[in-house]
Amino acid sequence: MNKKRKLFFIHLGKLSNNAGHTARLRYELKDISERADVSVLSLVNELDQISLDKYPNVHFYVLPIKFNGWTVVNLDHIIGQIDEIISF
Repeated sequence: MNKKRKLFFIHLGKLSNNAGHTARLRYELKDISERADVSVLSLVNELDQISLDKYPNVHFYVLPIKFNGWTVVNLDHIIGQIDEIISF
């Protein structure tokens, strides 16, 4: 038996956003999730229930980033948390 590939997407915003890269990911996400074990990390404190319902085979996680101007102030914390909450 072949193991599914694991794919990890980091996303900044809601998946329902119609930005180019987001729309492309959303369009292919169902097919991708049938072929691979997909995890999506949102770096904002928002997950839309529509995405959760529409993609039951996708694992969604939230770790909001914090900015001070253009600087991400909690990057070390986020990197550490990725290892703790997401199993690769």
